Amino acid sequence: MGRLPGAISHDTFGYVSERLDPAQLASRRGLDQPQAQTREGLRGSKLKGLLVVSLDANEQFCSDHRCCADCLRREVTGKSADGQEYQKTQYYHKQVYAQLSGPGLSVILDFEPMRPGEEECAAALRLLRRMRQQYGPRFFDVVVVDSWYANGPFLQAMVEELGGR
Repeated sequence: MGRLPGAISHDTFGYVSERLDPAQLASRRGLDQPQAQTREGLRGSKLKGLLVVSLDANEQFCSDHRCCADCLRREVTGKSADGQEYQKTQYYHKQVYAQLSGPGLSVILDFEPMRPGEEECAAALRLLRRMRQQYGPRFFDVVVVDSWYANGPFLQAMVEELGGR
């Protein structure tokens, strides 16, 4: 795959993103095939015999001027040309990604956009619920998260709701 001659514009990125279908991406990777959705099909991706999925959020882009109905918003401090600080609203999109992490295959399985006014953990729980329906309740052995997720409601939902019952 060659390198692009320049940076991708926000308009181009938005145009392509609006037309992406995660189900088609999984199909092109072969992750929708029955053998790929079985633990045996992913034998080379296990770490010490365990199938591991990592969750983390990533922000793709932000803008001080352009926004849509799904944009998240935050207040940031800017500086004018004369050095005066001021507050401005910044618009951005952020998703929680689920990545199969292993020596034989590391691939993003799915992602869930964060909604305005919610925290990362809420999007992560929606993602895990959907993945549980898609792959089954005992597909992963380990879910790896960072410290943002170490809170009561997230951990409680992981144990009570998604604990493999």
